[in-house]
Amino acid sequence: MKSKKEIAREILQQFDFVKVYKVMDYLNWTWESHGDYAPTVGEIYQLAESLIFELLNSEEATSIATGGFRVYKEDEGLIALTFELDSVHSYESED
Repeated sequence: MKSKKEIAREILQQFDFVKVYKVMDYLNWTWESHGDYAPTVGEIYQLAESLIFELLNSEEATSIATGGFRVYKEDEGLIALTFELDSVHSYESED
């Protein structure tokens, strides 16, 4: 079984943080903590890394999201990292 550090390293090495930065910059997407500019590639990486470890260290959480990133547990204990531009979820109608 892979260690938490190995799982995180594998995910982080495969993810294209430069692409995320370019999209954020193009869309003028900022984080509240960064005022009027997009975070750097390093800051984006650090956020993703912290979310991965937060999820790996949680026995209860199945998904954690912030700043456009979502880290979630898939079937068989696999972990996924995504950067989401848009999403929609169904909800129960009050009809």
